[in-house]
Amino acid sequence: MSDTEEMSDTIRITATLTQEGYRSLLLHLSALRLRLVAPLLAFFGFAALGAGFNSQGTVAFVVLVAIFITVWGYITWLTSSPRTTELYLPVVYEFSPDGIVFTGQAGEGSLEWQQVKRWNLRAGHYQLYVAGASYLLIPQDDIEGPSISRFEELLRQHVSKGPRKRSTTR
Repeated sequence: MSDTEEMSDTIRITATLTQEGYRSLLLHLSALRLRLVAPLLAFFGFAALGAGFNSQGTVAFVVLVAIFITVWGYITWLTSSPRTTELYLPVVYEFSPDGIVFTGQAGEGSLEWQQVKRWNLRAGHYQLYVAGASYLLIPQDDIEGPSISRFEELLRQHVSKGPRKRSTTR
């Protein structure tokens, strides 16, 4: 049986998030959030060095390295934490014009399309934002080729905010 089945207007996807995929996505999201940190610290560090303030330039460099090591360490810890094992269990999603129904070992539920605020494709995962920072994650590899266009069409029809041009990269 394939990971993706199309039944009339319903697309059924069996999605299994992997630890590596989740780590990759979190690193990608962190890089987006911290994208100005490195240039700013580098600018002020080089400005301090150029002005003869060697200790301030060194501090800026150490802070920059510490930020990236801390983020990488936290994400690595988070993705391998025993509390996240439920994330890696298979979930069956059914996408239809009426909404989203999901079933897995951790439980089941449904969402109306109005509850999905926006969607993105980042680091090979579809993110369907439900509320605030909560989102459904569906690995792109779990959707078979012909169904991807139908799946994205459903998202475009029912979710008002889709991805920006730069966020659709793998």
